[in-house]
Amino acid sequence: MLVWGGTNGAGRLNTGGRYGLGEDEWHALSTEGPGNEPLVAREQHAAVWYDAMLLVFGGIGDVGNQLGVTLPTSAPESGGKLYDAAMDKWKSPSATDQPSARAGCSAVRSNLKPANQMTVIVWGGQDGNVFRDSGAQFSPSYNSWKPMGMPAPEARSGHGAVWLEGPARMAVWGGRGANGVLASGGLFDPKSNTWDKMTPLGPSAREGHTAVSTGKELIIWGGKAGDKVLGDGARLDPAKIQ
Repeated sequence: MLVWGGTNGAGRLNTGGRYGLGEDEWHALSTEGPGNEPLVAREQHAAVWYDAMLLVFGGIGDVGNQLGVTLPTSAPESGGKLYDAAMDKWKSPSATDQPSARAGCSAVRSNLKPANQMTVIVWGGQDGNVFRDSGAQFSPSYNSWKPMGMPAPEARSGHGAVWLEGPARMAVWGGRGANGVLASGGLFDPKSNTWDKMTPLGPSAREGHTAVSTGKELIIWGGKAGDKVLGDGARLDPAKIQ
């Protein structure tokens, strides 16, 4: 298990740890980025694990004397980062076609076969008061980004996103958009680079909820709607709600 970044109340962090289940021990992650520059401390970023690598993207961070800026900025060090667990080293993925600045976005690993077709999908989020409905797929095999097709679901952040093996799609549900919390979502097909709509037959509008994949179904639980904390959820079968 890998933990990195966030805030401890005193400030944003650029540190993390790797927990070994067999050893029952934590090991500190390197804090040196590519070229030995310090990693940009950040919170509200997205992170996803794949093939002994961790991709970190977006968030709100401190770049030089700029505090609390949405990442990435024009500064190269503020972009996404890849952590190699075997080498305990960080490197930078390609900056070409990477998603625009955002926090509160999702990052999901597709399990497309063969292995060189696998991608990491970064989508949604917000930059200040601007919500995003855009994203991109990152190919680890080719170190390249591919912008996601449009039209997409309503722009949002704080949504749930998971990979569904059955339909080989990324499922997105809920979150907050420009007009408040949402009770809608979509299914993204990374092969065709297109979205399918999902009718709002799932749980009520919410943000900050938990989203889990069973492989074929999406399970939504909890979250908030305004000041109300929710204690309910639903199982969604994409084959029945498209």
